[in-house]
Amino acid sequence: MRRTTGTGRAGAAALVALGILTAAGCGGGGGGGALPGAAPVPAGVDFATVLNDKAKIQAALPDPGSMHGWAYKSGNTDVAPTPPGADDCAGDGSWDCAALATGRIRFEAEGERATFVLRAFADRPGAQDACRKESAWSAGYPKADVPPVAGTAGGHAYRRNAGGLDGINLTMCLGTVVATTTLERGALDPAELHRLSELFAARIQKAAAP
Repeated sequence: MRRTTGTGRAGAAALVALGILTAAGCGGGGGGGALPGAAPVPAGVDFATVLNDKAKIQAALPDPGSMHGWAYKSGNTDVAPTPPGADDCAGDGSWDCAALATGRIRFEAEGERATFVLRAFADRPGAQDACRKESAWSAGYPKADVPPVAGTAGGHAYRRNAGGLDGINLTMCLGTVVATTTLERGALDPAELHRLSELFAARIQKAAAP
């Protein structure tokens, strides 16, 4: 059983400084819920909203209020001042070269680490293209037995050692974004990864709602 972890005044101040706690996302009001029991993701839902500003990205990422039992460790959001063009990515082997923005947040609990990464693209075709490229890139890693999250497309899970840490990853493609949930250290439980990914997907879709 994970212990519920509060941020405290000092922790909250640090999160505000990093832009992680926002009026929309603080305290779990941004659409997430305690685990287990994350808000279900409607099946087949897609969206054309472009998450190209920090407020939208921060609302889409899990926040400390939605991650009961996990302690916030770090986070950042990066929005490109100029959207990448075709020439910028010509010859670039990175599957996410065309991303307009990237958001990342990390939590820890009892030695285990959970990281959520969102990459936003200019439109759905751009996100779908990136999803295909990411799938080809990750195809060389061992597959993990984690079912896809309802309401997402192109979902696939794999195991990877990065920086000397074994990890289990689930990538989801939905709307104009590609999102990845990663567990490192600990038990690397596929069911836990799936629950965390459901939480992530629900927050993304709420942030993208008109």
